[in-house]
Amino acid sequence: NLIKAAKEGGWVVLDEIDRTSPGVLAVLNNLLEFGWIDLPDGERLEAKPGFHVFATMNPPKAPYAGNMLSAELEERFSSHTITYLPADEEFIILKSITKGSLSDEMLTRLVAFANDVRAAYREGILPRPMSMRALIRIARHIDMFPYKDVPSAIMIAYNLQYLDESLQE
Repeated sequence: NLIKAAKEGGWVVLDEIDRTSPGVLAVLNNLLEFGWIDLPDGERLEAKPGFHVFATMNPPKAPYAGNMLSAELEERFSSHTITYLPADEEFIILKSITKGSLSDEMLTRLVAFANDVRAAYREGILPRPMSMRALIRIARHIDMFPYKDVPSAIMIAYNLQYLDESLQE
């Protein structure tokens, strides 16, 4: 956690920092700028040498838009845009996660489906793309419940029920 990393001079990863409240982000900014903050219990937390913060966030636009970071906080980070992995790398990750319990054909079809969903999103047909996280969730669901048909597993794990029936096809 953040406080432990600061006290010990360690590293911390803040996942989806854009989902954090503006007040918490202001405190984080002070810690990064000045190297210390006062905690609610009155203790002054001083970051030890070696303290590093890594943060992930989605782009501040639909469909995953969170809060915009203040310019001063954003300037405390180096930004790197990460796009979707190539299909062969997604396949390897899914194979690793499912420990070979799903066939190569199934994994190839899932990766192709994810890329079709992403293309449909870029074309404005679907309201959101498919993240690697969602693809992993689908593969795990199929692995855990092999008696279910694949379209049902996708509907459950990716939550497509909200779509118009014509888009569900």
